Order: sequence, then C-alpha cells, then structure tokens
Amino acid sequence: MATVSPHWDSYTRRILDLLGSQDPIVVQEKTARKLRKAVEDLSPSQLGWNPAAGKWSIRQIIAHLVDTEIVYGYRLRKTLCDPGVAIEPFDQDVWAQKSRYENHSVQDDLNYLEALKAANLDFYRRLSPAEWKIHWMHAERGKESIEHTCKMIAGHDLNHMAQVEAIRKKILAE
Repeated sequence: MATVSPHWDSYTRRILDLLGSQDPIVVQEKTARKLRKAVEDLSPSQLGWNPAAGKWSIRQIIAHLVDTEIVYGYRLRKTLCDPGVAIEPFDQDVWAQKSRYENHSVQDDLNYLEALKAANLDFYRRLSPAEWKIHWMHAERGKESIEHTCKMIAGHDLNHMAQVEAIRKKILAE
C-alpha cells in the first residue's frame, strides 16, 4: 500500500480547494472552451513564451492537459474494469521533454483536448452511483476513487487555467 507523502497530501488539498463546491463535470466541460478564448489573440511566439526558467509556456500547459486526459482516461477505464488496480504515476516533466511540448500546435492540442474531454465526460455520465466509488491505488497518493479522480482532474484544469491566465496577463502587459 502506498504511503502518502506530505507533498501529495498538500497538493491534493490545494487542487480540491480550487474546485471547492463547483461541479467537476461542469468545470471540465468548460476547460477547452476557456482555453481557446484565452489564447485566440496570442501569437505563436507568445504561446511559447516561458514565464521563468523551469516554468511551462501556455503551449506546454495545453499539451500537458492533453496528455493528462489520455492518462486519466486510461486510468479511469482500467479502474472500472479492475477495481483496486495499482497504477504507476507518470513524470510530467519527462513527458513534456520527450513529447517536445514546445513544438506542439496549440490549435491541434485544443482540438485533441476537446475530443478527449468529451470522451472522458461521456465515460463519467455512464457510471452508476456505485461505480463512482470504485477505487484504484496510486503509487504515491494511495487509494483514489473514480469520484475523487474526477474532482482532482477538474481542480487540475482550474489550476492550469489560472496559470494560463497569469501568463497571458504578463504577455499582454509587455
């Protein structure tokens, strides 16, 4: 069984606090549309601007959100079919580097995000009340239900949307 580190405990609290009492399905339904609106008037160089060393650009954040939908789409389906399954974490920085996020097309990634979100939201809508309670085991965070995971994804979306908005604000202030 995984031992949850203080890092992951505080991360989980922070992400769930961002969501608050909002409906996680509604939040996720709006993510791609909000991102499209946030980037519609930015140039390719602005989309690739890094706010600080080691921080992602808007382009990289959107690419990360696409990969997150792929990863969690698999995790959720695996959990439904194999309750209690142990699933390994993924190193987002390695994925960013190996997938060359800095070279992605933002428009293509927004299209992918929209399609993947739609598929994953459809998955949620088909779940029975009992299936929302089925859990998986995260190697670093421990036991997580499908319901908890849905909330974490929504909070994760809100976290990255706030980052995109902050980067956008800095870009437009220059």
